[in-house]
Amino acid sequence: MKKILFGITSLSLGGAERVLVDIANSLCDKFDITIFTLYAKR
Repeated sequence: MKKILFGITSLSLGGAERVLVDIANSLCDKFDITIFTLYAKR
């Protein structure tokens, strides 16, 4: 199974985050999906 890595700064509420999750959900049957998040604690 091929692997896909998506990188995003956070998964807080927002349009880009929702699109990423929708894409990952639609591809998860054919690919091994990993979502990598980077965020700073304040």
